Amino acid sequence: MPRPSSFGFHGSFPFGAQSFGGITPRLCLPFLSVMLLTLCGFSMAACAASHSGGIFTKAQALSPEAQRLYHYLVLSDATIEGDSPSAVRALKSLIRLDSSRELYRDAGTILLNWKNYGEAKKITAEGLQKYPGDAILTLLLATSHSETGETQAAIQLLTRFVNTYKPTTAKGKNATLPAGTNATQNAGNEKSLQEYAAVVNELVRLHLKDNNLQKAGELLPRLPTAENPQTMYLQARILQSTGKLDEAKTVLQDLSKATPEDPEVWIDLGYLAEKRQKPDEAVQAYSTAYSLAPEAQELFFRIIVLHIEAKEPQKAVEFIKQRGETPGIIIQSALLLSERDLHDLARQVLEFAKTAGAKADEVAMALSIVYLNDGDNTEKALEQLTPITPQNPLYEEALERRTRLHLVAKQFAKAATLAREGQNAFKENTVFWELEAYASMAERRFDNARKIIATALKTFPGNEDLLYTMATVEDEAGNPKKAMRLMEDIIAQNPRNSRALNYVGYSLAEAGKDLPRALKLLTVAVQEDPGAWQILDSLAWAQYRLGNYKEAWGSIRQSIELGADEPTIWEHYGDIARALKKKDEAIKGYDEALKRSPDNAVEIRKKRDALNK
Repeated sequence: MPRPSSFGFHGSFPFGAQSFGGITPRLCLPFLSVMLLTLCGFSMAACAASHSGGIFTKAQALSPEAQRLYHYLVLSDATIEGDSPSAVRALKSLIRLDSSRELYRDAGTILLNWKNYGEAKKITAEGLQKYPGDAILTLLLATSHSETGETQAAIQLLTRFVNTYKPTTAKGKNATLPAGTNATQNAGNEKSLQEYAAVVNELVRLHLKDNNLQKAGELLPRLPTAENPQTMYLQARILQSTGKLDEAKTVLQDLSKATPEDPEVWIDLGYLAEKRQKPDEAVQAYSTAYSLAPEAQELFFRIIVLHIEAKEPQKAVEFIKQRGETPGIIIQSALLLSERDLHDLARQVLEFAKTAGAKADEVAMALSIVYLNDGDNTEKALEQLTPITPQNPLYEEALERRTRLHLVAKQFAKAATLAREGQNAFKENTVFWELEAYASMAERRFDNARKIIATALKTFPGNEDLLYTMATVEDEAGNPKKAMRLMEDIIAQNPRNSRALNYVGYSLAEAGKDLPRALKLLTVAVQEDPGAWQILDSLAWAQYRLGNYKEAWGSIRQSIELGADEPTIWEHYGDIARALKKKDEAIKGYDEALKRSPDNAVEIRKKRDALNK
């Protein structure tokens, strides 16, 4: 059934093995946008920078040149103010005045960065009709497709380009691209080859995402020689995906020599070392990457996890003390140790945090989490928070946490009392209204919960979080139709509310209704909250229901990697693996689901036993 937000305690620190994705994808949208800006030259930038305020009132009364300047100024204002409709209108007006190749490219890039994929599709498709075979417009349109879940449409578009590509030389003649051509040997053709390589790289990435290793491998000879770092990276990805780990390591080592200052190469080497079960090599590679990119805190925490998994937690503590650069990172490290049931070491690290400059109240907040993790000791957890007085800047957070702790301890009356205290003290914080409603909901006093949220909505009309909580009340009260109507109202108000999109999309997928819409809703939800494993599971289920088993497999695996730990999600894992005839993986999914005491254990056991026959 749909997943309304839990009212349980969510204080534990999220970093851990599951949250570290391994190889960092290099051709995700932000990377692609930067690359496109570089290739296009981004001709609008200079004009937009000359913004001088609302000079004109009627663009149509001006000369064409003045109209262009006017629309650039409108675009600049819209960009600053986040006014997407005005930006789209300005772009369309500029294209009507000047339908140049560069302007279509610029418009497509801007719209993609705004995540306005519908308009990006229209404008880049129109540009391709005018300038067929343009590499940048092809990339922009393909990205618009892939970002809205239309992976196959993107693959088909890029494949047509690659199969018909003929680079243009400096003399204007067509030239074929020999296998192994090095762009530096064709100076007059360099930009064309760079654009071609960008298209092939993106096509390889999409084939890898689609788990089509054969197609990805077939494309490698179409790229410039392996001296190109991006090509080497993709080659390593393919080798790794096909189990050729030693060969992948060789390619990555060569790449690390060519680009020793690139932290991503060292991350890739670390991830590969993990797959090769070489934890010492992984720590060494990640440590190098962290030295190059100290802002990448996930590397710091990954190294700690590796020490813990190697049953060397004391080394993790030593690493924290040596490399923990701020009190905040040290506190987070302690919480990570506590998540791994190393509560005594966590408390030891928190004592060290005090000597490193951490404030006593910050340490107390962390200690409350450690005690909660250590045998659900809510009493000691609450003891840490009680001294934080209303005069303390952390009081609001402490009060919210105390309320949640009383909910966890099923002390609903105390939770409600603290929630009302929060409502009076922090009148702009709607969370306290939600917590009071959850306290009533936990006691199945649904009418009271409705009254609480209805009262809050008088002060905060249209507040999406409160509307979502009201929908949750209806769902828990056994009124799924009312809950769906409220969730649809949220989506009508904000089409990118990930929680409401997830609820509606998963509900449709579970019921087998309007599956294309379910897929669209959940694709947007993932774009808005890519780290939410619940939403990725919902997306996987919609893809599975549509028969898109390969895409579903990629999504469900990503959900598990991000830390999904519910029986329903492991059952989905098993169902999708079974559809792909991955017998061992299907059995694993069902076994993991059964370990978590699901309500439908009999049904899951039947599916597992059928595979064992």
